[in-house]
Amino acid sequence: MKVRTEESENYKNKHQLVEKELKVLQIAAAPLPISKVSVGVGDGVVDITEGNTNESESSLNTETPNMEELMNENSELLTELTRTGELLKDKTDLCERQEKKNIALTNQIESLKEVVAITKDLLNIRDMEVKHLQSDMESMEEKISEEKQRQNSMITKMEEAMKLNSDLKGEYENQMRIFQELKAKYEQKVTLLTQENEKLEEEVALSRTVQNAAQNNQKINTDNPASDETDSQ
Repeated sequence: MKVRTEESENYKNKHQLVEKELKVLQIAAAPLPISKVSVGVGDGVVDITEGNTNESESSLNTETPNMEELMNENSELLTELTRTGELLKDKTDLCERQEKKNIALTNQIESLKEVVAITKDLLNIRDMEVKHLQSDMESMEEKISEEKQRQNSMITKMEEAMKLNSDLKGEYENQMRIFQELKAKYEQKVTLLTQENEKLEEEVALSRTVQNAAQNNQKINTDNPASDETDSQ
């Protein structure tokens, strides 16, 4: 863009230079007046009359080829000037389009800057949300770890309780076995004692029967002598 601007300035300067040369050529190509011309020389005035016209015409005749060359150069310069003007117009239009394009790009850049700023703000908000979420995750992981430790502790206690229960169950079964053995021995002892008691009762009953029979015999014996005495009298 900078190069094109400099090129446009160069064409403008060239155009101005050509216009100046054209004006100079137009002034140089203008015919001199034939009328009376007063030329001041010091304090006096010198009149150039028609007598001097011949000299002017002769000088013009000698300068006619130069005038034609100047006219040709002027025509070429006009052609070049026209071409330069058209080229300058094209370059100017190009510069204007480029300027509009630059303005559009500048506006687009400003819009992109705004989008970048908004995106940056959104990213900052997202970063804050991520940090907050990370903090929540860390807190949740800490709670999960504590809960896991608590569950592990409960599982350990349950295992210890199950082991203790198993030991108690084994002890209970052992005590039940001992109790059953003691019960069996007790029942056996009771049976033996019952049998011995029955034998003793039988022996006591037999002893009482023998004693009663002995007492009856003794009583009978004591009653018989008395009856004998009565009979003898």
